Amino acid sequence: MGIFFILLKEVSIFVEGVEGSEITKALKPKKKCHKTSCRNLTREKYCLEHIHLSEEDKKIRHQYYDRNKSDQKAKAFYNSKPW
Repeated sequence: MGIFFILLKEVSIFVEGVEGSEITKALKPKKKCHKTSCRNLTREKYCLEHIHLSEEDKKIRHQYYDRNKSDQKAKAFYNSKPW
């Protein structure tokens, strides 16, 4: 069993030929930051300059779900004494 190197879009993946070994995570291609008018390239949704927006997006999504989509009767039951 040997060691192999695979080239994939200029990213090398290290693979050991030993049973039970795992392939190391390949790097995703870079894309533009999700922030409007930002031209920075990143592998995540936002660049390092705008990473704080990711948490804000998550917070807004959760607030919307809690207000509009969640079952209020079930939520009230889980917060009551009988539960």
